[in-house]
Amino acid sequence: MYLDGQSANTKGDSLENYQKYNEKIVRISLQHAIRVFKLISEWQNQIPKGSRILE
Repeated sequence: MYLDGQSANTKGDSLENYQKYNEKIVRISLQHAIRVFKLISEWQNQIPKGSRILE
């Protein structure tokens, strides 16, 4: 089942809706990955350079 209530075997615009839904998921996960990456880089910048763990 799609989120809009259409069944998977419906022809036509349900495939478009499914593709749009996948694009939304990809976009959201990309934004999430960027946010996590920014958090990690901020966290690494807060560690004093002498006691940096990952080097």
